[in-house]
Amino acid sequence: MSSSSHRPRLLVYLAAEPMAGIWKKDFLGRPHVVLLPFLIMGYGLYMMGIAIGHAQRSKLETLLSLLYDRPPKEGELESLTNDLVNLIEQRLDSYRSSYGKEPDSFADLFIRTELKDNGLTFEMPPKSFEKAAKAKLLLKTEPGPLFEAEMFILEGIAFGASFPELTENLWKRSYETDLSEWQKWRTRGLDIPEQPEPITLEEAERDFLHVVAVYVSQYVPELMKPLGLQLT
Repeated sequence: MSSSSHRPRLLVYLAAEPMAGIWKKDFLGRPHVVLLPFLIMGYGLYMMGIAIGHAQRSKLETLLSLLYDRPPKEGELESLTNDLVNLIEQRLDSYRSSYGKEPDSFADLFIRTELKDNGLTFEMPPKSFEKAAKAKLLLKTEPGPLFEAEMFILEGIAFGASFPELTENLWKRSYETDLSEWQKWRTRGLDIPEQPEPITLEEAERDFLHVVAVYVSQYVPELMKPLGLQLT
């Protein structure tokens, strides 16, 4: 593998531009993000990871090797994959135990479980929700928003690769969302369009794999062919 002395971590590379778009500074000059915009951005990163993972599911170990600045040790990638699958199952179990059903879409799964982890639900009084949703997350805290953003992508990659049929079903249903539910999300301050904007899984895979291809071609070009990537 090429020298990594000047290679940014793949997950940082993928998250950098979306994170830069929501950074703010408080009156003390401390960089932070606001909870609700962060979770909306996080959902986008989660979906990016899902599309990449689904497209690269037959090459998952090679893809995950990009996370290391050295050759992975024996069993390390398998252990990482198992940990990620456990994380996915924890999110699914959290949703099922809270709502007594399977998730209707990826938005339903991700946003509701992330809100729950931050003490929020759509069933809260609107004013209480809006106040809590404005909480500031300082970038220098540990593990911090940047680490969480990276984990959203990584969890998404593992989901798309490990649960391809569920990915295809939920992706399709993500754009068949009940409009009354969609509008309820908007009234809680989610910065989302008036209606779901459909994009097929194939279109998302093409777009996001291009981003990965740019990274790989610049930093680890010897993996372009093993990953089946091209810049055209």
